[in-house]
Amino acid sequence: MNRDALGSALDLDGAFNDVVLRLQADADRLAVIASVDAQLARYGGRGLYGRDRMLSARYLSDELSQLRTLASILPPIFLLVAVFLINVMLSRLVATERANIGLLKAFGYANTTIGFHYAKFALAFCLAAAVLGIALGTWVGHYMASVYQAVYHLPQLDFEAGLLVYLGAFLVALVAAMLGALSAVRRAVKLAPAVALAPPAPTSFRRLGEQLERRLRALDARSRMLARRILRFPRRSATTVTGIALALALLIMSEHFPIAIERIIDINFSTTQRMDATLTFAEREHERVLREVGRLPGVLQVEPLRSADVFL
Repeated sequence: MNRDALGSALDLDGAFNDVVLRLQADADRLAVIASVDAQLARYGGRGLYGRDRMLSARYLSDELSQLRTLASILPPIFLLVAVFLINVMLSRLVATERANIGLLKAFGYANTTIGFHYAKFALAFCLAAAVLGIALGTWVGHYMASVYQAVYHLPQLDFEAGLLVYLGAFLVALVAAMLGALSAVRRAVKLAPAVALAPPAPTSFRRLGEQLERRLRALDARSRMLARRILRFPRRSATTVTGIALALALLIMSEHFPIAIERIIDINFSTTQRMDATLTFAEREHERVLREVGRLPGVLQVEPLRSADVFL
């Protein structure tokens, strides 16, 4: 039966259990709640509450909060990894073309010209990545908007990103690329022509300390070479360790979410809610009803539960 026919048959025509109010922009929400509660108290009203306590709105707000958290954590990790990769690539390129840099400087090329030449490598990567990232980000934005509109039954949800959003994303990518290229460009600019044309001088190593040297002697030849290489180039070693740590953090975060969701589902349905069926009554019932339900065919165990609304 439809709603109108059923209401007329049970003498409940026009009756309702829930009411949703839309307030004006300048309305005092607390005053409206107090007034409505006073008027509906004699009809059994349980108290009016704001949209922030509605289950559907809370689901949506929590989901948006999670997206905001992801947007503030994942992009910096990606950018730091990109800075590390650009720095490694350009540093090796400058070291490989050391003699060419010295030759160009000997022929009169300015430091700014040579520095900008290597900075353009990072700029080219930045432009390509920005165009691809903006295109993919726009597509993902439209896709997520359609998913949220379908899941939460929203009347309309359009993805909108203004020009400032795209410009800000490009500037952030540009700053990351320039930071990655800064060390290599500075090294190329500081090279003197005579020094660059000559083979690189051996690095002057300071002694690592008698205690450390004694411990290194206990290692085999290969391990000792690796340890000395790490200790004698601390900046390079720290950069490598940082890059690997960021890459692993990114991998762990991407693998964490599906595992965490599976764990939540397992705890919820295997530990917390172990029942196969739930029977809900409109009113509180006597203990004999529990015994009657327990005698139903196929029922192994029955556990009573009382639910009550509480204001904290």
